[in-house]
Amino acid sequence: MTSPASGPSSEVVPPDDGGLHDDTPSPVEVRACEPRNQHGDQPGEDQPGEDQPGEDQPGEDQPGEDQPRVSLLRAVLVELPYVLVLLAALIAAIFVTFDRWRRGVFVLGSALLLGSLFRALLPSQRAGLLQVRGRLFDSVLMASAGVAILWLATSIDSLGTDSLQ
Repeated sequence: MTSPASGPSSEVVPPDDGGLHDDTPSPVEVRACEPRNQHGDQPGEDQPGEDQPGEDQPGEDQPGEDQPRVSLLRAVLVELPYVLVLLAALIAAIFVTFDRWRRGVFVLGSALLLGSLFRALLPSQRAGLLQVRGRLFDSVLMASAGVAILWLATSIDSLGTDSLQ
């Protein structure tokens, strides 16, 4: 038996006896598993017009040249709206950490409104991780949370700042 990387492998398949079992050992079928090319043909069978490995065709891009760079760039661009909203939420957390809670909460509400705007305007293929459910549901939920947080940030008096004057 050879390894899958070096050539054809064998698969042991017991014959179907219809559920009848007797005490005599049954023969075992051995079926060779040959790797197939992209056309479903056995290796070594050339199709007319098929390029041989190693032959370069003019004007064709070789796989692997720009493919990883393009896919990485696309992945980053798809997640850019999510990263912007996450960055705004991080800035809000930093404000809250340094006792600027009203500014932090205001920035957090603004980040949710920004995320709602991105989700409403961008197609689903470009929404990235902002896409959880449907477009309308995501947009309305983020906008409602953003408006509620902004309302809380602007309606609550600053604790103790007016009494010190």
